[in-house]
Order: sequence, then structure tokens, then C-alpha cells
Amino acid sequence: ADYVFADGSSNNGTYGSPSAPIIAYAKGNVKMGGNGKLYGVLIINGSLDFNGTFNIYGLVLCYGSDIVISVSTSAGNPSLYGGLIMSGATGSKFSLKGTPQLYYSYEALEMAKYIGKMQAYQVVWWYYE
Repeated sequence: ADYVFADGSSNNGTYGSPSAPIIAYAKGNVKMGGNGKLYGVLIINGSLDFNGTFNIYGLVLCYGSDIVISVSTSAGNPSLYGGLIMSGATGSKFSLKGTPQLYYSYEALEMAKYIGKMQAYQVVWWYYE
């Protein structure tokens, strides 16, 4: 990972760019806020608190037993352009709180797909119901 966010950390910087997307990882609960931006892939083993005018361009993967994605729009409109995947074991609980601005974006997912570190891997088959 290019960035590792600590459990309970608050992050409001700019991580990556459209021409240099990154991979970021957080184990635990992470806060993304302020006027920050993240370009690439954000992997969270826990929950995401998303507020301010923070924008994510790419793919967010949340996994664990009880995942909460909490979006606070009281001080801005945080947005995700790309995709969101939530995963957990049988009996896991998932919830979206607030009024999330989630936009599917082929372009943002394509940008994240070409992160240099991921060039050794290739998705050869995808299935969903």
C-alpha cells in the first residue's frame, strides 16, 4: 500500500492524483474528511466515516464483520466516483448512514485499474447475480 491509515485516524489530505493513483489501506475505523481527495483504491478492514467535501475517485473495498459507512453532509457533500464493494462473513451487518453521494464512474474505475503496483494482476473473470 502507498498509504496505511491507523485505526481511528482522521485524514484530509490529497492522496494520489488522476495520473498517479494509489492504493491505501486502513485496518479499523477511518475518517476521510475536509477538502481532501483520494485517487485509486481504498481498502478498509472496518468502517468509513466520510464527511466534509472529501472526494474519492476509484474503488472503495470495505470488509469485516460489521461494516458501517457513515456519511455526514452537515459540513459539505463528500462524494465517491467509481465503485463501492462491501464484504463480510455470513451474518455480517452493513449499513449506509446519511445521504451518500455515490456515483458509478467507469472512468474512475479504469484509472484505478491501471495503478502500477497492480499491473502484475489481471481480472480474468467476473460474476455477480
